[in-house]
Parts: sequence; structure tokens; C-alpha cells
Amino acid sequence: LGFDQGKLGEIRKALNEDVLSGKIPGAYLLIGMCDVQGDHLAWSVIGYGRGAEWWLVDRGKILGDPAGETVWEELGEVLKRRYRHAEGGEIGIEVFGVDTGFKSHHVYAFCGQHPTARALDGLPGWNRPYIGKPKRVKAKLDGKIVGSTMLYPTGTWSLKSELAYSLRLAIEKGVVLDQDGLQHGNNAPGRAHFPRWVDQDYTRELVAEHVVEDTSKGKITRVWKLRKGFRNEETDVYVGTRALAYGLGVGVPKSEREFDWDAARAAIVGEHVAPRPALAAPPPPPPPPPPDEHPGGKLVKQAPKGYF
Repeated sequence: LGFDQGKLGEIRKALNEDVLSGKIPGAYLLIGMCDVQGDHLAWSVIGYGRGAEWWLVDRGKILGDPAGETVWEELGEVLKRRYRHAEGGEIGIEVFGVDTGFKSHHVYAFCGQHPTARALDGLPGWNRPYIGKPKRVKAKLDGKIVGSTMLYPTGTWSLKSELAYSLRLAIEKGVVLDQDGLQHGNNAPGRAHFPRWVDQDYTRELVAEHVVEDTSKGKITRVWKLRKGFRNEETDVYVGTRALAYGLGVGVPKSEREFDWDAARAAIVGEHVAPRPALAAPPPPPPPPPPDEHPGGKLVKQAPKGYF
């Protein structure tokens, strides 16, 4: 598992698509994610379509100390952004995740103040669900409780594997020229699409981790590990958006309720669609499988109902 970090960089220009910045080509659901660093906030907005196909829509970096208020005020403005859609109309950001691995209580406070923000706790391990049952946490700053929010656990290792798969699809499916001579990626469930304005640093961050064999505990275990000299903010950003997308019904098993793509598209372009019939009550979930030390085990993707 993982992705050869050299390949994507070598053919990045051939894969980049002629998509105007700020104009969504084929997605009907926008999800944002922010990775908190010591001196900045790194954020991106990803658009999802049917089958978990995805497009990078927007990204940025907010410089400053995450312990201060300024960077969070700027991130709050990012949550309000709206984007033009290629089919007409505008689309806003449905939900926006923030990683809690650094300055956790500042993240809790921010998410508690913004209804569309979600605090995410990325956890290692192969058999964790993409997004699990949340718990309420209190935000404490300077020894005082300043609010609370729900904290959502996410299974990062399986999500990173899905990222590697989507990058392989982008290369395998390639691009096509339309009648105007513009370059677009061939569509496929799960594949990634990148606008021409992305740079080499972005693609390096997408392939910053790979799977290695760890023998430190006396047995062979396959784990995701950061490559030496690489940064992985955009890997973490994809993982967060994909977990939130799954919680909304994107790319879920047939037994789960899929995101209503027809209604989402109609809301953007101003059309009317009949509401979908209600689903029958689902059967109780099976007991969780035993832990598995390698990615060949059963992948659990159970997402709780009605989180968002």
C-alpha cells in the first residue's frame, strides 16, 4: 500500500485539469478540512461526487499562532465561502473538519462556535470505522471552560489506503480533451481530480506516507509511516474530508442510505426533485470483528446514523 512519491510528481502536469479556480466542475457536495500546525493552519476544500469521486476545489494557509484568536477568526471566514458551479448556481461548504491533534482545546472552542465545524480525532489501526460515534468534550482555555463540542473519531489508516487508491485511479484513467481543447479527467468512482494551479508541494504532501512493516513488538505489523523529509498536511486533510463525506452517505455500502445527489444538484441549479421515500428501519449492527494486525483483514466502515 501507499504510492510511489516520484510518479505523481513526474506526471502531475499531464494530469492537471483545466478547471478555473473557484468553479466546481462535477461535485455536488463540498467538505472542508483544516490541519493545525505550530505556526499556521493548513486548509483545503474538496468537492465530492457520486461514488466518492473527488475534486480539489480550494486550499490555503493561515499564518499565525494557533494559540491566538486571529487565525481562528480567519478560518471562520473560510467556512462562509461559496463557489460557482459549472452547471450554474453556487455551492457552499456543507461541513468543515478540524484536526484535534494539536491545540485540541482551541479546536474544541472553534468548533463549538461554528455549527458546520466538526472536531476530528484521527486514530491509527486497520479495523477502525471511517467515522465513529462522537462524544461531547469541553473546551478549556486559560483554566476556564469556554464551550463544548462533539468529537468524532476517524479511522485514518483505511482512509489513507483509499487516498492511495484514488491517486492510482487518476493516473490509470488519464485525461481527455473536450471540444474546446480543454483537458479533463476521465470520470471514475473514487478517482481524484486536480486543477492546474496545484503545485509540487501539494502533490508531495498527498504521497507523504507509505506502508512499512514494523517488527518493534516482536511480530510483523504493517503501519502507515511518514516519509523522511515530507510534510503530510494534505494527506490529513483528505482523510478528514473523506471521513465526513462517509458520515453524510458518500460511498457507503448498499445497506446504508446514500447521499441524495439528485436533491443536492437540484438545490444548486434551481431544479425541483421529488423527495426520496424513507428507508425501513435498519437491522441492529453486527458485533465488531476481532482486531486485525494487517490490512488484509475485514474493513469496517460503519457510520452512525444522523450525525450531521
